[in-house]
Amino acid sequence: MEDPARLLIVLSAIYAALSITYPDTKLGSAGISQLYVVLLMLNGAFALEQFLSTVLEWYRREVAPKTASKLDDEMIPVLEKIAKFVIYVFALVMMLGNLGIEITPLLAGLGIASLAVAIAIQDSLGNFFAGVNIAVDRPLRKDDYISTDAGVEGVVQEIGWRSTKILTTQNNIVVIPNTKLSQSTITNYYRPDEMVLYPGTVGVSYGADVDHVTRAIRSAILNAAGKCSLIDPAIEPAVRLDSFGDFALNFRYLFGLKDYRRRLDAADAVNRAIFQEFQKEGIEIPFPTRTLYTFQKAGQQKEGEKQEEKKKGKEKK
Repeated sequence: MEDPARLLIVLSAIYAALSITYPDTKLGSAGISQLYVVLLMLNGAFALEQFLSTVLEWYRREVAPKTASKLDDEMIPVLEKIAKFVIYVFALVMMLGNLGIEITPLLAGLGIASLAVAIAIQDSLGNFFAGVNIAVDRPLRKDDYISTDAGVEGVVQEIGWRSTKILTTQNNIVVIPNTKLSQSTITNYYRPDEMVLYPGTVGVSYGADVDHVTRAIRSAILNAAGKCSLIDPAIEPAVRLDSFGDFALNFRYLFGLKDYRRRLDAADAVNRAIFQEFQKEGIEIPFPTRTLYTFQKAGQQKEGEKQEEKKKGKEKK
């Protein structure tokens, strides 16, 4: 900010000297006072640009490294260029107006040009402002595990000003434009924290005792928690008789899972523990079965017996 201050002093000194020595001096149709005001406007724009650059540099150096997202790192240079352009365009319009130059046609031309540019880059602008919305609202952050209503599921790798990158469980990167992501329904498995209640189901035969099965499943989950660090032992397992199936009583259970990304490992540990507990307690997991009953009328049954006797008589002959 020292340069604009020095320039202001120099301009004021020159203006004072010319006003006393050559008060009627003109440059074209502009007098000394008009030229002085124009130069003050230009100096003010320069000072405002320097102040903005200082603030953004401080943010880039002190704040941006502490944030998880790289969005602000990418946005700062873009915002700085846009702000500088706006400052100098506004200063130019004011200077031309002070010199008595008609600026209405210029403003109309700038408006038409701005509209044309906005239409040409509307997708990029949409993604940019959607990225700003994600940065402010923070529905997700880097390293969060999310899923969207479009079926994309994985770890957030990077949130940029144009798009967001998701690393799927198949080790692929999915790039989602920020406009589409901001319009999606997002499930964030790491918010409010990484612990989630993970569900599972198992079916047992209709001859099993419901209370016995409930105790066996709960015991199996607690045993699995002692062996698998992904299962939270502080969360009491919930076991409920969920439904009556065609060939089994269906039980539903919930257990505390510390990291949703490792859900398959935790589910494997719980399923193995339940299977072993059922074997120890003699609880049967039934196969799909179907029983067919056939009925015959009395007359049809006698006719069938006569046909069977005739067949046997022929075989004896």
